[in-house]
Amino acid sequence: MGREAQSPHSRLTLRLEADLHRMNFYRFCQLLEKRHPGRPLMGSTSHPADDPVRFAPHPGMGFPAGELKCVEYDEDDDNTPPVIRATFMGMYGVDSPLPTAYLDDITQRREGHDALQGFLDIFSHRILTQFYRI
Repeated sequence: MGREAQSPHSRLTLRLEADLHRMNFYRFCQLLEKRHPGRPLMGSTSHPADDPVRFAPHPGMGFPAGELKCVEYDEDDDNTPPVIRATFMGMYGVDSPLPTAYLDDITQRREGHDALQGFLDIFSHRILTQFYRI
């Protein structure tokens, strides 16, 4: 009897997910690379689909207690990688370089914020993976 096939973006291990808020960003990325040895190193390719997770900023404006906030899964699509909410170097959130008019739309989830948030997430993911590579 063989093992059931998993989606390419299976859920993180329960222990890794439970300790996320206490974990260092670099250590988390190292553990992800160790867990996916057949994949290219995180941030080393030109296409973000090669990365096992997506990094996005946490939209909250409070002082962060750790570098990583939470994991979000797309319940409708198992092939979508999990989103890890980071609390640093984001295009929006507590340390954003953008004017607060943009941030208020995202933080308060006003109509149309999804498009802006999705667009900024493209850059946030790439910035964080390149930061890890350095």
